[in-house]
Amino acid sequence: MRISQMKYGILFFIICLQVNYSCSIERKSLADFDDVIEVEDYSLLFSDSTLSEIDCIMPWDNYIILSHNSDTCMYTMLNSDSGEILRRWGMKGHGRNESLSFSGRFHIQGSLLSYYDKRSKELCYVDLKRIAAMGDYELRKEHIPYSVDFRPSYIVKTDSFYCGVGHFKNGRLGCLDSHKQVVTPDIDYPFDTEGLDYLEKGMLYQGLLMYNKKQNKILLTTYCSDIFEIIKVDNNAQVSRLYVNMDGFAPVVMRTAGQVSVDTQKSVAGILNAFVDDNNIYMLHSLLSYDEAEDNDYKSNQILSFDWNGNKKVKYVLPIEIQSFYVCGHYIVGVTVNNGITEIYRFRINNARK
Repeated sequence: MRISQMKYGILFFIICLQVNYSCSIERKSLADFDDVIEVEDYSLLFSDSTLSEIDCIMPWDNYIILSHNSDTCMYTMLNSDSGEILRRWGMKGHGRNESLSFSGRFHIQGSLLSYYDKRSKELCYVDLKRIAAMGDYELRKEHIPYSVDFRPSYIVKTDSFYCGVGHFKNGRLGCLDSHKQVVTPDIDYPFDTEGLDYLEKGMLYQGLLMYNKKQNKILLTTYCSDIFEIIKVDNNAQVSRLYVNMDGFAPVVMRTAGQVSVDTQKSVAGILNAFVDDNNIYMLHSLLSYDEAEDNDYKSNQILSFDWNGNKKVKYVLPIEIQSFYVCGHYIVGVTVNNGITEIYRFRINNARK
């Protein structure tokens, strides 16, 4: 009888160990933060019914720069204090200061705004100082090589390279050196892609690419996922992965009638939008499925902040849901659309409640 009791006791002890072990390795969400700040102080800065969907919002000097889907001008400059519209520019067409297509995202480096025109395969530059001062601009265009094995959908120029996301024969990133020769960094996708060739991967796994000039680093995300990567761009002609988070959900892939696609019903929405500055990474995050997030107009009220080594800093919980944003000083400035009205709110974060 004692032997049986000992056996049961040992068995119970082993089960407890297994339970404790499984709990200890339970997968944490990217959105699990020790420091959570609930933002309550906010005000409406701007409201307009003519801009249509806002693709991207960025700060520059004392201004707010917007890209959007208006039928006329594709960019708008606002006064960052009053929300007053100061300038509008960016016409579609074949003219000297026109573009065939406008990327939803743009990049600001110094006073130079750049975006990639996918239809003409050109990286385009606009001097914001000239627009602010005079209201007109000279659009400078730079041709980007494009071939069956190198098909960028978005390009950013760094100090040493042209780095892009898109469809490439090899590698996670498509890179050109200063002479615009294709160079392939030794960076693969950070999740299982077995059974897919590289062009299929580029078709499936699109995402955001944002550049930090001060640290010469790139934030790289993947749609339908909350996995993000930090890429180091070395001036010595090296591009390498510095960090990838291990607590994210990769896109779920499905095959239907021989076609490969992302299962948006089973994939997490994850990182909906992002903003970077010299010291921090900020990401608008959702744990809804991608389909659910689409039904919710890609809105969320959670912004996760990290340093440029991938360490978690603070999670901000906003009182309303937004679609795109930036962070500057004591404020988060966020865009949302309600009943066709574009609204920009300013959220004060320096005195928010923990």
